[in-house]
Amino acid sequence: MDGNMEIYQHEDFDFDSIVLRRADPDDCDQIINLVEIGKDDVFNRVYSYPKILKLIETAYLAITVLDREGHVVAFAAFEDHPQGMRGMYDDRHYNCWEQWFRKAFEVQEFSTFNSLWMTYFIAGGSIGYKDQKFAFKKILQTVYTSLAESIGILFLMRGDADEEDVNYCFDPIKDFFQEINCTHREVLKDVRGVHFSSRVFFSSRVLVLPFIEIRDAKQEDHDDLADVFNSQSETVTEAYGEYFIAELIAAQSDTNKALVAQVKDKAVGLMGLTSEVDVKLLHQCFELDSFDNLLKPEFMNAVRQRREHILEERRKQAEEQRLQELQRLKEETMKCNIIAQRISLQEFLLAREQVITTKIDEYLNNDEEAKNLDRKAVEDIMEQWLSEFHLTQPTEYFLEHPTDDYELVCNIQSEQEFLMTTLEIFGLPERYIDGNGHFPDWGQEKKDDRLAAARRRALANKQKTKKTNAALSKLKRERGLDVKQDTDQKPTHFDLGPFLKALKKFLGCNGEMRSRLRSQLRQEMHLIKKIFVDEYGEPSFKKCVNIQEFGKKLNEKGIMLDPQVSENIGAIFICFGDIQFELKMTYRMPEESEEEKRAAALKKIKEEEEKKAAAEGDTKKKKPKGNDKPPEEEEKKEEQKKEPPQPIKVWLYQTSIHDLLLSIDKMADYDYVLSDLGIMRADLTDEKIKLAGKLEGNQRQTLQARGIGSQMSQMNQSVINLHNGVYSDDQFYNDIVTNLEDLETIPDPPEKAKNAFAITLFCMEAAFDSRSKDFLKYAFDRFPDRDYLIVTQPHTVAENSLLQKFTLVQKKSENTFSHVLYIIHRDSLMEQDLYVERSVASDLDKVKDLIENLDDKKQIYDAVYEATLNPDSPYLSFVTRIDDEVVGIFVLAKDINLDYYKSHFHIQDSILLNEHERKAHTRLLYSVINPIFEKCTRYIIKELLRLSANTCLYFEIHDRTVIPNIFHELIHVRSRRFPHFLDRKWDHERYTPDEGQEEDKDKTIKADGHDRDPQDEVESPFALCFTTKRLLSEPKIVKNSRIVVVGASDTGISFIEALLSISYLSFSNIVLIAPGGLPHHHFDEKKFNLKAYSTSYTHQELKRLMLETRVRVINARMVDIDRSDKNIILHDETIIPYDTLVLAMGIQDKTLNSLGYVSRGIAPLPKDKRRVEGLLSIDDPYLYQHLRQGGNLMNALTNRKKPQNCVIYGRGLQAYCAIQGLVQRGMRAEQITLVIPGYNCHVKDSYDDEDEMIADLPFINPPAFDDEYIENKLHKMLEGKGIKIVKNAELLQILEDEENNLEFVLFKLLDIPDEVEEDDEPEGIDEKSEHESRLDGMNGDGDMGDGDIERSQQEEQVVQKKKRKKNELELQCRVLITAGHRDVDNDVFNAIHNNGLVYNGRLIVDKNFQTTDPSIFAAGSLCEFSGRYKALAQGRPLRMDRYNGREMGSRLAKSVFDIYDPALNNQDPSSMEDELPTFYLPQGQGGVLPKTLIYYHIKTTNPLILKPGIVERKNRKDLVCDNLKEDSYIGHFIKFTFNSIGLIDSVTYMGSEEVILQSLWAFVGLHENYLNTLTARYEHGIIPNVAEFLSENWAIALYHEWFGDFCLRMRQSIQGLKDVQIILEKAFNGTKDGEGISRDTFKELKKMLDSKTVKMIEDETLEFIKVNMNHLPMYYIPGEEFP
Repeated sequence: MDGNMEIYQHEDFDFDSIVLRRADPDDCDQIINLVEIGKDDVFNRVYSYPKILKLIETAYLAITVLDREGHVVAFAAFEDHPQGMRGMYDDRHYNCWEQWFRKAFEVQEFSTFNSLWMTYFIAGGSIGYKDQKFAFKKILQTVYTSLAESIGILFLMRGDADEEDVNYCFDPIKDFFQEINCTHREVLKDVRGVHFSSRVFFSSRVLVLPFIEIRDAKQEDHDDLADVFNSQSETVTEAYGEYFIAELIAAQSDTNKALVAQVKDKAVGLMGLTSEVDVKLLHQCFELDSFDNLLKPEFMNAVRQRREHILEERRKQAEEQRLQELQRLKEETMKCNIIAQRISLQEFLLAREQVITTKIDEYLNNDEEAKNLDRKAVEDIMEQWLSEFHLTQPTEYFLEHPTDDYELVCNIQSEQEFLMTTLEIFGLPERYIDGNGHFPDWGQEKKDDRLAAARRRALANKQKTKKTNAALSKLKRERGLDVKQDTDQKPTHFDLGPFLKALKKFLGCNGEMRSRLRSQLRQEMHLIKKIFVDEYGEPSFKKCVNIQEFGKKLNEKGIMLDPQVSENIGAIFICFGDIQFELKMTYRMPEESEEEKRAAALKKIKEEEEKKAAAEGDTKKKKPKGNDKPPEEEEKKEEQKKEPPQPIKVWLYQTSIHDLLLSIDKMADYDYVLSDLGIMRADLTDEKIKLAGKLEGNQRQTLQARGIGSQMSQMNQSVINLHNGVYSDDQFYNDIVTNLEDLETIPDPPEKAKNAFAITLFCMEAAFDSRSKDFLKYAFDRFPDRDYLIVTQPHTVAENSLLQKFTLVQKKSENTFSHVLYIIHRDSLMEQDLYVERSVASDLDKVKDLIENLDDKKQIYDAVYEATLNPDSPYLSFVTRIDDEVVGIFVLAKDINLDYYKSHFHIQDSILLNEHERKAHTRLLYSVINPIFEKCTRYIIKELLRLSANTCLYFEIHDRTVIPNIFHELIHVRSRRFPHFLDRKWDHERYTPDEGQEEDKDKTIKADGHDRDPQDEVESPFALCFTTKRLLSEPKIVKNSRIVVVGASDTGISFIEALLSISYLSFSNIVLIAPGGLPHHHFDEKKFNLKAYSTSYTHQELKRLMLETRVRVINARMVDIDRSDKNIILHDETIIPYDTLVLAMGIQDKTLNSLGYVSRGIAPLPKDKRRVEGLLSIDDPYLYQHLRQGGNLMNALTNRKKPQNCVIYGRGLQAYCAIQGLVQRGMRAEQITLVIPGYNCHVKDSYDDEDEMIADLPFINPPAFDDEYIENKLHKMLEGKGIKIVKNAELLQILEDEENNLEFVLFKLLDIPDEVEEDDEPEGIDEKSEHESRLDGMNGDGDMGDGDIERSQQEEQVVQKKKRKKNELELQCRVLITAGHRDVDNDVFNAIHNNGLVYNGRLIVDKNFQTTDPSIFAAGSLCEFSGRYKALAQGRPLRMDRYNGREMGSRLAKSVFDIYDPALNNQDPSSMEDELPTFYLPQGQGGVLPKTLIYYHIKTTNPLILKPGIVERKNRKDLVCDNLKEDSYIGHFIKFTFNSIGLIDSVTYMGSEEVILQSLWAFVGLHENYLNTLTARYEHGIIPNVAEFLSENWAIALYHEWFGDFCLRMRQSIQGLKDVQIILEKAFNGTKDGEGISRDTFKELKKMLDSKTVKMIEDETLEFIKVNMNHLPMYYIPGEEFP
């Protein structure tokens, strides 16, 4: 041994005072200093050249030893694989040492589950060389205590290291190791990174920790165990008596057992067990379904089968009821349809056919009676015929059973009109009742007779000469016979002939005839399809056949129909099948009449006779004499006089084969239904039989209504008792579950069905607490028939090491059980047999079984399949096994886009990225694990990282990501934002790789997320969680305390965010009471927001917090607190217990309360308040629900015909944002009235001191804008849009109608004195003029004209219910939204006051945000610091509404965290400083204004504090730049205000372009000099647009999220410099009188700065830019141009 070592030997070193903890990167320098000078290479050669900082960051477990002064004296690192090993041994897994180790050393019991490899150890400083072994022993004890599964430590002594070096490093600790004999050293030759002559040493746990024996308890153990119990808890002894342990041991039986942990001869632990478990009670309180409700699987299977049976019966009943309702609904709908009404009409007339036709025949055969028929007489006759027929209209049935069936119609025709329109389908002329189409054949017979006589005269050659004709004409004139008789005039009486003809056609197409037609068409469908062809003769589905000619075409195809059917087939389908057709006009030559056909035939015969006669030479024929012309010539002349036939217009009813089939179906549908209802009397049996035969042959089913009935019959046939009353082979079980009649409860189980036993009592000496799990195996051995072990404990009791093996069971929502429940399954003891490996093809079926019940099983299986079978896949698939059973599946990415993560998330806050290999990062895509092994998740993750050679694991959470159980082992990472001012892309040259580089990149496997641009300049659309190998060795400490947070304000959300961000604590019972839900759930885009919002959180930030998945969110209001039982009561009487209650609700709009009303969403209704429909407060928790699009109120406000009005009452920003939200929801601007109250309306009655009121008004009733210029500008815009503005008015009265709907609101105009006399009526309107104006606006039919609707609405607004004063304004409105002064909610006040909490205008808390009840904390605008801190406040306000809510939430979390942090539990409260917390963050509000203008106002909460009596003088002008155009409202308005020393006090922005909110925040508190002499350059006109100037590249660094920290570090670095101190002193002296520091003074002070200081500032600034080049690429730094 080197003699120099003697100086480090200290015989008196106190090893009991040393502290061991996990190594921290800050220990690196001290650890390096432990290495002796000149011995660096020794450690490097022995430990494979490690980097200490990398070891600390990436090792699985690294431990630092500190002496009593806090100096590092020893360090050790342990890994899950041997040092130096690299690459793959089996070509599938990295760092896989088990295979070669077992082959080479023939040792089977070591695995990564129970063993670690020591990769580094060093000790020094105040510890001597010989004493290093004592430090190492402490380290080993810490390892085994932290990792209870470890049975020993392995050490690989490198074969290529010098023996002297090895001895130097290993000799101090060799007593704890024993070498393992290597029997097959040749195996080591194949292991990369391990020398073949390497040696392996093993250190067993029993060398440093005693062996613990578990046995049954004995009476003699009492004394030892009593000491253990008394040292840990006196409560148990007090509750059960001094000898309860002896009684417990003595009471052991088959159902009660007691186990003892013994070290040597001393009992150090006790576990009491019992099999008497009330599983039914636990089932009622906890979610135990996945654990079979702690019952035997056989019994629970029987219960599930019984439930399935019950559920199936309920489904059957529900389905039967649904189908019956559908059938009834269909029947009711069909009865109202026009087809059904035609069938009803036909059946009605068929029953009276004989009477009607007989009556018509009497009129047609009796000319005298027929001549007396006119329209009225016929209408009277038809009315008599139809007196008993009524059209079926929709009944009240549809009020209870609404439907959107388009076939449901309401027939507005009279019965007679309906008859006429129906018969028109069958040929009745249109407007027949008006006389059209009467006597259609009149005169046709006489015309034919005259034509025949002319032919006879011509053939008889009896024509008269002209002379004779002239004499005859003269004689007729003399005798008066030349007057033409009016025998050809058409009759004027009513013709019933066309009616009878159409009626007979209609009645002839009865139900039986239609049934035969359908049967025939179905039978010949193969021929019918050939009719529907296009112009090329190809089959077509287009409308290509005229339905009126369909009968003719059927005959041409050989389908012979009844003549009557063939003639009327088109009418049948139109009338009874509602066939769809397309009317198409064309021109055709008219068809020849029968007479014309006969004449053409005679002419042809005559021509043939003449030809025959000419051939025979017939000369006997007489020749005409004189001027007589032959009859043939006369006939020809007559024919020439006729006009040639012309084409006539024809309408084609074009239809398709598809429409025909649908029409056949619909016709049959109506016929069947009406036949079943008894409305139609036709016999359809034959058709149904034929159709049923076809359906059995798998033919097309066509009947919709009959289909419902068939569904019912099929369901009744298929739904049978699946169990036949047998649910289990065990008759005892079967008899029990048969009596089960619901799906929620479980029957009282017999003892043999119970599958759980419980721990009744447990204690373990603190020194051996880590070995508590040793009890578990023996506990299960005592109850071999039980598979579950459970334990309950109070929420406030810390989770010990035993419970780390248990799974925490989720409570049911209505559970008020005062304990938490832990559970462990017998199989989880097999965790040491778990092993992880890459999946192979044979695993795919097992994977499919494992994920069978998951919603995303297809995506998971596809990913596993691809990763398993495709070697070029970018993913790796791992399975977790026990023996051959797959109990878990995991899919990882081979590589990730790390640059994207770095630029979009704060991963650098949690890990040292430079110490992790670039390829050592992976992403978890899918994770599935059997719930039994859920507690092994950390071990499985460690194995995934080891076998894939990774040290960091990430998990992305997208909007629809299924959150796996592994999520709770990960750490949430805050997202980053890119520095911008205006929301637009940077204007700079971007780096693009060369084409060759892209080609090379494409040849390799692409990284996961390779298509994401790290510099896309937008926030990531997903949230990110991660863990590292180092973090996996540090299990989270679970805190089950019930923390209830009331209010989703900035303070409440920030408080929860701070608790969840603690990496080593897991809060399992945080409840957030959020009335109305979380803020970001109400809208997707900001323009739809109805409210102003604080600027503490952006919409995206709230979404990325994922509070819904991390805490329990309850949408309810707190109405009371029960301090004695530690409960809060919600508005629905739900009771929520708490251990720590945090009141973080804000103050609310109180306008309605001051008038005796409450908003619509406030429940329950207070006794002294009223609720009116349409009366809303802007702080109503359910405002977005009330004003949702499609809701009753919004439908009334957006009704196109008669929109209702909305009045918004308020002077704050909320009122203007509400206008924007309503307009975006479709409301017309003209229907909105903005009423701005006076500044103290509804407030003054609440204050006794006017000065106090004036001080509070800016916070409880602030104006919308801090600048009157902005307000005037916005008012001008609103009035231009048609919005009415009433200024300085006070709400006096609310008037509702008889149905409790808001009707009018009455305001008092404060600018008009009260002394003005009353008016009886409004000017210009009296009762008569109002009546006449309404009459003038009516059309002839009594309807309002379109142009009069608006005037009518205006008149409604001035209806006077009683006399009004001139200073009173009454407005008609359907909705009133109040956004007035804010104060404490009444329910909250009552809860505070009734529980004795101190309230003095606000809830009073101490400096730790604690009320007088130590279990109740409070913060936010509801609260105020106690007055006893007034002296400590140093001029700062005590009320918290003056500060930033997010900052208060984080400070509140620190106070609450001190209760639950194990490291601070023993801290002396007196040691804590007695001072108020200081708040620095600015406060702001923002919103979207009408015209979608973005508005923000950010102001400081930390103004300059001067001596009392000194007033700060304003020595700088405000910077105001207005480029917002008044016509288009495009542009920007921005305003900066400064304090007297040049710091920015506030910034206001309004513009059409979105601005990055955090960038505005960054300005407040900065000095104006950071703005690049903006003020001077703007004043001189050099910079015309400030917003554009601040968006230029030079300013981007100002908006970087770490720039504020950089400025703070710089101030701390330079404030101690001499030149800076001189400057500060001079500046301080200049501000004593409130004068401040002018800009000229700053110039003088700047000259006093030393050049070295300037250089240091410049260098630090450049370094800041270099480090953050991924967010600041626009700055040029040589060598760092691109990230």
